[in-house]
Amino acid sequence: MGIANLWKLLDEEGAIVRVDGSDENDPDAQRIIRESVDGKALAVDLSLWILQACTQQALDEVYNEDLGFDDPDASKTAKIVFERALNYLRHGCVPIGVIDGQAPWQKLGALRARWGAHAGGGGGAFGRCGEVALEVLRALGLPGVEAPGEAEATCAVMDSMGIVDGCVTSDGDSLLFGARTVFKTLRLSHHDQRDLFMERVEAADVGKRLMLGDDVEHVAPALTTLALLTGGDYDLTGAKNVGGTKALLVVKALTKDEARRRALAGAAGRDRRDRTLPERLDAFLAAPPDPTIEALDKCTGCVRCKHDGCGKGKIKSHVRGCRSCGTEKGCIERDGECQ
Repeated sequence: MGIANLWKLLDEEGAIVRVDGSDENDPDAQRIIRESVDGKALAVDLSLWILQACTQQALDEVYNEDLGFDDPDASKTAKIVFERALNYLRHGCVPIGVIDGQAPWQKLGALRARWGAHAGGGGGAFGRCGEVALEVLRALGLPGVEAPGEAEATCAVMDSMGIVDGCVTSDGDSLLFGARTVFKTLRLSHHDQRDLFMERVEAADVGKRLMLGDDVEHVAPALTTLALLTGGDYDLTGAKNVGGTKALLVVKALTKDEARRRALAGAAGRDRRDRTLPERLDAFLAAPPDPTIEALDKCTGCVRCKHDGCGKGKIKSHVRGCRSCGTEKGCIERDGECQ
């Protein structure tokens, strides 16, 4: 789904708002979900609805060729889209369905790995189901859009331009394309309010947690940098031996360094031309190795907290505090290897 482990990383950063209508310990959960969608127009990436319709085994017993359905997948898609569209409307929300157009050739490998035989890209059985989905929505008087490329990209553009109030998609690439509000999961039910469930991400909140400041425009370049390191739909492997946690640390470090550079340039009256984080990453990788690091021939870390001891050799503990631990006196004991 876009950047490798993106949702896991954002969840660990506390950027995913998760509300479960069946949570008995949260009496406001159902109200929060209803208020989150009431009066809103949401762009829905229909690829997930179509895939779920085609792979629900319970529907196979009803919709199959033996019972006279010439195209069972299309019939199952029509049922799912019809029922979910009604549930959206019953909660005061207008769904705007978006289907995939022609996917970029660079992404075909990721699509095949993700969807298998149901891979999208604007054609085949998946494409026919998309046409049926739009036909159902239009029959209900609802808008339906065929994206020129990827559905999540069109959803994101509609959101960033203020055409809709958010996107419903499980593809994290929507944030890279500039989406402001993404419902990773949105389950609405008219019959039982306990079935309500929502997972929502706000780009502004992601920006704050990545120390990008208040400018939401910086979120997409930061996540693009993360994708370059961890791998994504356009590069399945990413950088060698760089996982999500380490990549996130790199993004935060580049962000902090760029903010400091802009502040120093502004104080000196110099041009403060902002560089995007991908540009900062390119510059960092192109720079020669730090000679002070290359000169190290032994560990200079702290035995207690594992952070840099700022000396010529190992130290037992920080006496005057450790900046990495955030202490002014002493340090925090940690297990593991020296950092």
